[in-house]
Amino acid sequence: MLSALNAAALTALERGALDEAREQFIGIGERARTTGDELMVAFTTINLSLVALRSGDFEIGLAYSTEAVKLFRQWGDDGGLASALGNCGWAAVNLSDPVRAQGFFREMLNICGRLGRLRGIADAAVGLAAALIASHEEERAAQLLAAASSLHEKLGVGFEDDLEEQAYVAALAHAKAALGEKAFAAAWARGEAMTPEEIIKFAEPGEPSGSPPPGARQAGG
Repeated sequence: MLSALNAAALTALERGALDEAREQFIGIGERARTTGDELMVAFTTINLSLVALRSGDFEIGLAYSTEAVKLFRQWGDDGGLASALGNCGWAAVNLSDPVRAQGFFREMLNICGRLGRLRGIADAAVGLAAALIASHEEERAAQLLAAASSLHEKLGVGFEDDLEEQAYVAALAHAKAALGEKAFAAAWARGEAMTPEEIIKFAEPGEPSGSPPPGARQAGG
């Protein structure tokens, strides 16, 4: 019953009826708490964070997504945890807290790597790139944007939502302007050659931005 109600609320969210979706998710969450359905509580919490992000209420979005992170950790649901961390990251980026956002997206990357979720790796790479742009690390950001674009192309998928797509476009334009044509092209080429495993490794703090990934050094081998 609650799953069906949650699906209906998600439909309202996807057609842009944010107030309607919010009210439905709140009601479902209250019923889930009453019946002791902890996993549904977690799902409605992350869905409320998504409503808040799409509404531009980033403080509220961070509060909901942080709570969802805690709930999914307690439940042991790594897939839900990765999604909640991504929402935390986007909220932090939009709240001008790029350092915190980087931490969220790096953890998301590691979880998606363990789960083999290639789209999640691509989405986290876009988010981390946006956070790195805000920290004036344009070269690293450009490589991650290229890596994400390559993964999207291989998977035949686009962006999760408008928020992610807008961030990608803005980060791309910023990186091109900051690096110049030659440096941007070099960074893009390195990023396109990265495997999912190399993306995760490259995302770790302190990884040299100018070094080609292991796969590029072994080209032809």
